[in-house]
Amino acid sequence: GDLLYIYSGMGLLTCMSANSGDMKWSKDLFKELGGQQIQWGVTETVVIDGDRLYITPGGKQHNVVALNRMNGQLIWSSKAKGEKSAYCTPLLVRLPNRTLLVTHTESHVIGLDAADGKLLWSQHQPNRWSVHSNTPLYYNGAIFYFSGYGQGGGLLKLSDDGATAKQQWFSKTMDNRIGGAVVVDGYIYGSGDNNRFWMCLDWNTG
Repeated sequence: GDLLYIYSGMGLLTCMSANSGDMKWSKDLFKELGGQQIQWGVTETVVIDGDRLYITPGGKQHNVVALNRMNGQLIWSSKAKGEKSAYCTPLLVRLPNRTLLVTHTESHVIGLDAADGKLLWSQHQPNRWSVHSNTPLYYNGAIFYFSGYGQGGGLLKLSDDGATAKQQWFSKTMDNRIGGAVVVDGYIYGSGDNNRFWMCLDWNTG
């Protein structure tokens, strides 16, 4: 609508009028929700769905939260894995019976129920600097997650209701650090970090 949302590198979330620049509300996610600073300053694009705003403070108690986008009030809070955030903008996945919120934290990919923040599943995904700035990709009932510094990525097959995720394959080839990737007609297109070339991976086999 006519509201603009900005999340600063120092953990300040602000809602402004897009027409006038007037501030509607602000919330310091470090001071108010126990969020933790990370190496190069937090950087995450807030995800908005209806009147809900989703973001990752990265605290041990308030790890991922849903806020009322009109006033900043807390709707739900998830402890998730209790890890720091990892520069990642979350992904909303709409399944027939559930909407998932999927994101990276310090050493894991996590899948939350977007309705209440319940942690449904996680997949260990560490790398040298805990940088996971690529939003995961969803296609054909599965999630592709990936990060740089030689780590690579893998495919998680979701159950029909999104409550579980099972790894189908893992490859160190597409170790993209920051540029992201796209999936088109069953093929993943992107580039690498240590593997400094453009590439195309088969979605089903890697």
